[in-house]
Amino acid sequence: MNAARKLGSETGHLADTGPRISFFNDFSAAVVKKRKAFNEIKYQLRKKSIDYALIYPATLKVMIKGTERRFDTPEGAAAFAESLDGTN
Repeated sequence: MNAARKLGSETGHLADTGPRISFFNDFSAAVVKKRKAFNEIKYQLRKKSIDYALIYPATLKVMIKGTERRFDTPEGAAAFAESLDGTN
């Protein structure tokens, strides 16, 4: 996956001509369920223009004011997201 991303990093595609080739992670159903539990929190963070990343398998990393917070549960992340005033 990383090699494919690196090859396509300049153009976003692996080849400039011909059909577009895409690669996707193949997560188990359990991992997909855990990741989906963060969807509402990610939506709230996007509305507040807060940078975040969802790290495998299901850890939400929030970057705000030069610091990083990690959450393994949607409940902890939701409490943190609600406490933010929208400035980063």
